[in-house]
Amino acid sequence: MTKISTILLLFLICFSINIYSQVDSLALIKINSNVDSTHIQLFRPDSSQNYLPSPDIKKFDAKVASKQDVEDIVEYGSTDSSQLDNKNQVLRLWGNAYVYYQTSKINANYIEIDFKNNIAYAEVGTDKNGRPLGKPAVELDGQLIVANKLKFNFKSKKGIIYDGRFKQSDLYINGSKIKVEAGPVDSVNTDDVIYEKDALITTCNHPDAHFGIQASKMKIVPDRLAVIGPAYVKIGGVPTPLVLPFGFFPMKKTKQTGIIFPNDYSYSPQWGYGLRNIGYYLPVNDMLDFVFSGDIYLRGSHKVGVTTHYNKRYKYNGSATLEYSTYFNEPNETYKVLKQTSYRLHLNHNQDSKANPYHRFGGNADIQIGRFQSLNYNDANSVLNNNLSSNITYNRIFSGKPFSFGAALTHTQQLVTRDFSLELPRLTFNTQSIFPFRNNKRVEERWYDQISFTYSAELSNKIQTKDSLIFTDQALRSSKQGMRQSLNITSSHKIFKYFNISPNVNYTEIWGFNQLSQTYDPTVFTEFDTTFVPNFPDSFIVTSKIINGRAIKDTIQKFGAYRSFNASLGINTQLFGLMQFKKGFIRGIRHQMRPSISFAFSPDYTHYFDSIQVNNTLPIRKTNYSRYQEFLFGGPSYSGQHAGLQFSISNTLEAKVMGGKDTVARKVKIFESFGINTFYNFAADSLKLNPLSYNATTRFFKGLSTLTMNGSFDFYDRNAKGQNIDIYYWKSKKRPMRFVNFSATLNTSMTVEKIRKFLSGSLTEGEAASRQNQKKPEMQDQSFWDLLNNFSINHTLNVSARDEIGPNKLKFTTNSVSVSGSIPVTDKWSVNIGYFGYDFKNKNIVYPDLGFSRDLHCWQMSLNWQPVRGTYSFIIGVKPGSLDFLKIPNTKNRADAFSQF
Repeated sequence: MTKISTILLLFLICFSINIYSQVDSLALIKINSNVDSTHIQLFRPDSSQNYLPSPDIKKFDAKVASKQDVEDIVEYGSTDSSQLDNKNQVLRLWGNAYVYYQTSKINANYIEIDFKNNIAYAEVGTDKNGRPLGKPAVELDGQLIVANKLKFNFKSKKGIIYDGRFKQSDLYINGSKIKVEAGPVDSVNTDDVIYEKDALITTCNHPDAHFGIQASKMKIVPDRLAVIGPAYVKIGGVPTPLVLPFGFFPMKKTKQTGIIFPNDYSYSPQWGYGLRNIGYYLPVNDMLDFVFSGDIYLRGSHKVGVTTHYNKRYKYNGSATLEYSTYFNEPNETYKVLKQTSYRLHLNHNQDSKANPYHRFGGNADIQIGRFQSLNYNDANSVLNNNLSSNITYNRIFSGKPFSFGAALTHTQQLVTRDFSLELPRLTFNTQSIFPFRNNKRVEERWYDQISFTYSAELSNKIQTKDSLIFTDQALRSSKQGMRQSLNITSSHKIFKYFNISPNVNYTEIWGFNQLSQTYDPTVFTEFDTTFVPNFPDSFIVTSKIINGRAIKDTIQKFGAYRSFNASLGINTQLFGLMQFKKGFIRGIRHQMRPSISFAFSPDYTHYFDSIQVNNTLPIRKTNYSRYQEFLFGGPSYSGQHAGLQFSISNTLEAKVMGGKDTVARKVKIFESFGINTFYNFAADSLKLNPLSYNATTRFFKGLSTLTMNGSFDFYDRNAKGQNIDIYYWKSKKRPMRFVNFSATLNTSMTVEKIRKFLSGSLTEGEAASRQNQKKPEMQDQSFWDLLNNFSINHTLNVSARDEIGPNKLKFTTNSVSVSGSIPVTDKWSVNIGYFGYDFKNKNIVYPDLGFSRDLHCWQMSLNWQPVRGTYSFIIGVKPGSLDFLKIPNTKNRADAFSQF
């Protein structure tokens, strides 16, 4: 379809077609027998009991049916008036009239019952203004049909309905003439059958449907199938050339095997014509099904995938998806066909909490090769999400035993650098705290009863490579295997009433199979480096560097192990300070301080290190390395022996404030946490005192903003090269410490609704932390600001500074803001912002994802545009449902980006 015809259709639908309120005509019909009405019953001839109604509840004499009459009770009545013609055996009912027979029910404004022929007639009435009143409605085994007039034979169970309308699933079916045949009440294989003439099938619930499939004839077995003759698509009462020779539609409510009709078609200059989301649905049973689907383009590009869902009640549920895509592009500037291939594996498994108290298995995985989501989708989340992770775990606890076992698969992936890490398997064994000297029969507790130990073991196999190499032998050769065992012995005692003393001993042993070996190569050679000039693809700069010898690294697949040990003896307590004020905004300040001091010891591990020469020119340089530093769980430390004192203080600072509108003082946290720590090493030959590091966290605006800070100060001076020297900063500069580094991050996440509540003083901390949106009020009750209530605003600011030679510079490493949400401008129009961000540091817009939508009753119109990526999607189509394949899409994908709109 051309762009001009698309624009014309847009104007016709938006401005020419009358848009009615959303009224479901079937929902207005209610079958109700509990009314004050004239009442009479007919009974079966073979009834052995006397069920004649008592004289005080009937207006006319009851009649017992003869053998030629109907076989069951017929109940009828009305709320307005009635007339009985005894001569012709005809009863006429006005006003909310009804007739019930077996599973068949008729309601109408006017009903006429012919007892001689066992036929009921029903017609629509009119009010004083001539408008339709009380349309006839017939219900057959739960299937409701609304019409202008109808007649039904109670004996043959057949009826004729004129201008009828009924609903199957989400489809409304209109017919000028409908014939119904009701099946027996106790039938198993026989069903009701409905025949229609001039039938219109639609999902539009307006009495004058705005679109549909017009069929000359139709046969329907409710909840089973529908068969139609020649049909065509009708829009706004106008026939279209879209013709269907015949149709066969399963209508069962249970899962059915069948073809998934494509929801969308598209055209791309790069990929050609294509169908999207075409596939096949295969339900295996009530617990398992499969969905095979994909996108197919005439020029060879395609995406295929299979998804399975499973669910065993009270046991587990989950899904698995495997997808593969290949796209062929031919850039105009190269005329070379480029092939882009990507894969995705997505798993999700959940175990019911009641399934087993001792076993627990579940998790999710999302593994992509070749940036699958960015190649196949254009929304901001798919394009900007560069980090993937997976975690599938199995945990086993043993009843009455103090240990547990776990197994896991973990995965991390960085889509920009294409770094891929897979850990499979990771096995863990852990014990709870075991008190070997505790005797439960002893009344008095001894000091050694608090001695406990824990043991843990972890075995893992890890692959670290690029995602493009994950299925190659190189990935397997680069895999690492290792094991770590840890034993911890600890105890806790209270002394002098307010102090806790805690001795602690840790022993760790690490095994590995990837030992590092380095050899010296004295060869002198020239190394060349090529750098391309930006904006000039054919220009480049070649630089060279002479290498005078080097150390060559080699990994040997050989078993090795090293051990580490450390011990400490710590003492800690808590101090509280409180200041109260009778007047002013601040009514009190509460300070909680938790100081701790401990003596720590760890031996020297330099014997695990070797030395290697790295050059053959003066001065000769050497470097130290450990043959275990490539182990999966890391290598030993080269820091030498430690024997010294560890100092740390953590603080919490709170205040009670009372504003002008407050009746009771409220508590405000000034610092949720603020801590400092350092270490003095007696065993070191110089620079014994470690830098003083600090960290702090606080929140603003009742939790809408979070500020985290960390940094350090050094007690020693430095030389001209920026290296620390063994001279205290106080001695050289008369200052206690020297600034080293500082970093602060401010994160703010809020909605317009939370901002309004905060400004009005009604926002609670629970509401500020909640991610749930409040219930939307009706459109007519909303103000302008109510329309923006669920609009989300996120801001991230990060600043850092380091002690460098020259003036210190405060750097803004991150300063960006993003917004997302939907603005319902009117009942029908809404503006959608999937994502809109601005990076103040780089001064550019971050991937805007914008659009709008228009509700056209049973149709909808939407536009989504991603200007940075050069993609858009403009669609006018039927709302989601059985007929949502009726649409006019006009899209531009990433392969055709930046061509003419």
